[in-house]
Amino acid sequence: PGFHTGISGASQTGITTGTIDVFKYEPSDNFGLYITATTNIPDAGYVDGVRQYYPDKNVTLTAYPYEGYKFVNWTENGEVVSTDESYTFIVDSHREFVANFIELPAPKNLVATPNTSAISLSWDKVENATSYNVYQNGSLLTNVDETKYVYEPESLDKTTEYCFTVTAVCDEFESDKSNEACAKISGDDIDELSS
Repeated sequence: PGFHTGISGASQTGITTGTIDVFKYEPSDNFGLYITATTNIPDAGYVDGVRQYYPDKNVTLTAYPYEGYKFVNWTENGEVVSTDESYTFIVDSHREFVANFIELPAPKNLVATPNTSAISLSWDKVENATSYNVYQNGSLLTNVDETKYVYEPESLDKTTEYCFTVTAVCDEFESDKSNEACAKISGDDIDELSS
């Protein structure tokens, strides 16, 4: 996605410094004020609203995370100014902001393995995850710290297919859902299904 200048004559430069991508619109005249937006992780997302503005105008910066990332907050000089993806303020000077993201992809390779009295779930570890939410048929079942869980109700209906998904959790952030894994017990036969 690209950025668009709001004032004719503004120029765009792209700068990469260490682990930060910087997109800056530098004013070519004295009447404009410019906004600088950076991302704390390269390729974690992009920012819209970075451009040159007239003073005292309302400005909205919007951060868009890419798949596998979550937006955390906007900071200016190390201070949090907003936790909303869209941040609106009045331009009164040159401003420099950082859009902070965290990498939190959906868990992969969820597998449901049944036996005669329980269904064991397992999945791949997600970096930055502190716990995992386990869902059954779309409803939250439990939260666990490990990459496995045993679903062991008082009884399993041997004619029912049980389906599960898992999400990664870090603080108040939750990833997208994993692949769905299903298992069914039928009589003395055990069926393992996944999608």
